[in-house]
Amino acid sequence: MHKLFIFYKNFEEVQTFINKVLGKIDTIRIIGLSNSLKEFYLSTQKIKPDMILFFDFDEIISLPLEYRNIPIIMISKKSTNFRKSENRITISKKENFAFMQKTLAEFTEAQNLEVLRKKSIEILIHLGFIFKHVGTQYLIDAILYSYTHRNTYCFENLEKEVYPYVAQKHNTKIKNVKWSITRAINSMYLNHTTKSIQIVYDYFCLDNFEKPTPKLVIGMIVNKLGE
Repeated sequence: MHKLFIFYKNFEEVQTFINKVLGKIDTIRIIGLSNSLKEFYLSTQKIKPDMILFFDFDEIISLPLEYRNIPIIMISKKSTNFRKSENRITISKKENFAFMQKTLAEFTEAQNLEVLRKKSIEILIHLGFIFKHVGTQYLIDAILYSYTHRNTYCFENLEKEVYPYVAQKHNTKIKNVKWSITRAINSMYLNHTTKSIQIVYDYFCLDNFEKPTPKLVIGMIVNKLGE
């Protein structure tokens, strides 16, 4: 869930935009609205936004340094203006509401996945995974796919849905994905010392000398991402 702060010029117009577009995107929570930096500072003392929207602007207001690299949405007053990059998107306010809703929903979902990818990597680093192994990269994609489809509990049957997705994404065979992920987990396990392996036992609630399985690793990290 993104915490969104909105800069606006016309309150009635932005209110309509919120009702018709943002209110229908469940990955966004509006934490504040303002037409001045002073109000922005006051509004963000307790809750820090991780996404900012400029409504009816063609240029971004000079923001504090801590907010200059977060995702930015620009609803431009120009009649034709659509641009998209990794963490910036510009849409003309002349576009229809359905288009804006669909485009912004896709944009925020992509931002969510990037945040989850970074969190997954942090967890794998903490557990001691070796990133030169292709299996670790496959594992990250398997975790993200399983998280996105967690309501179906697809990680309960990796070979039926998760591994085929990863194999298709990387243009390889399902058996290669399975073997590589298993190898990455085993390498992580064997690379630990007698002392450091306790991190793995504690994280996965394992008894001593018990190896984590792909199903357990993916399922536990998916649950952790959902907390």
